[in-house]
Amino acid sequence: MRSRTTTELFQYWNATRGDRDLPRRDEIQPADIRTLLPELFILQRQADGTIRFRLAGTHVCALFGQELRDQLFSALWVAGEAGLAARIADHVMARRTPMLLSALGTTGDGDRLDIELLLAPLASPDGKGDRVLGALSPLSRPPWLHMTPLAHLVAQDLRQLEVGKPGPAPLFRPTIGGADNRGPAIDAQHPRGRLEGAGRD
Repeated sequence: MRSRTTTELFQYWNATRGDRDLPRRDEIQPADIRTLLPELFILQRQADGTIRFRLAGTHVCALFGQELRDQLFSALWVAGEAGLAARIADHVMARRTPMLLSALGTTGDGDRLDIELLLAPLASPDGKGDRVLGALSPLSRPPWLHMTPLAHLVAQDLRQLEVGKPGPAPLFRPTIGGADNRGPAIDAQHPRGRLEGAGRD
């Protein structure tokens, strides 16, 4: 991890979950991570299957120049990767496995910003694994940051984080529209992870 925010959030998430797969939402205490809050967010799977922002920190919203609450997580990504982004978030919830994602943010003027995202599984108070506790952190501070909004994100690299679970990491190949789908796959067994077929959605 390259960002202090993602490193500290992962440590907090890991400590809070203990020997379980994931912590519950009501166990996350904002006071314990108050310095991280501007760069944090929570996603939730809705009844219709879409994954939307339930909460988003002020710095995350400022990066995109808009309030993100209730917005689709996939809407932050370049059109060809919107489906892939949604499947990554769904994978985190379904497999109860945290993922580290490197992305490139671009503005309408062509400025670029390296970003690191942590997506960690989170349960509702009833124990249902339908949420993601996340961090979205710029890896540099250009003069235009928070003044010129990002137009979209482009995925660069993906890594499944080890949390002491036995057995090898699974190969995740989402099936969209049938078993013979040739859409993007996430190879979690690759040493640094890789995105296969990004942009083909």
